[in-house]
Amino acid sequence: MLAFGHPVPAFEPVHVLLVPKLSAPTLMDLTDTQRSEIAVEIGRLAPRIVTSLGRSGAGFLVVVNGGPRQDVRQVHFHLLVDGYDLARAPADASGTWTEIADAANAIHEVRIGDHPLLNGLGHAEGTHDERRLGTLGYSVIWDARTPPGDVAHVTAG
Repeated sequence: MLAFGHPVPAFEPVHVLLVPKLSAPTLMDLTDTQRSEIAVEIGRLAPRIVTSLGRSGAGFLVVVNGGPRQDVRQVHFHLLVDGYDLARAPADASGTWTEIADAANAIHEVRIGDHPLLNGLGHAEGTHDERRLGTLGYSVIWDARTPPGDVAHVTAG
């Protein structure tokens, strides 16, 4: 995994790119094993990077985009600490995928629980039609900023 400051950051104060060392244009091109390995590596790296930048108290977000939301045809992840607004996950989303109302997205599903990035990656790939997500543009987001705990978001549209 390569990690470096985004050359044209859209978010401040932290916008780091995490790029797996493999050739895969999109999230949907990853195998189950690759998704799992990437989620574990990001789960290990993200807190260390945020801490090394002096922002550990802020928590963080890890975002991967696809379809029209993805500018570069190589799967990559954005590590952020602020500036990315998301609808809150309801408490009853613990352990299950729950659809929530979100005026900014045609699809917004959330899940609270263990392994949020891996669960989000698998949910996006396994539950939704790739063409529909690809057409709408989608994001898988691990939100580790605030309680109720680690939250996985899948948004599209």
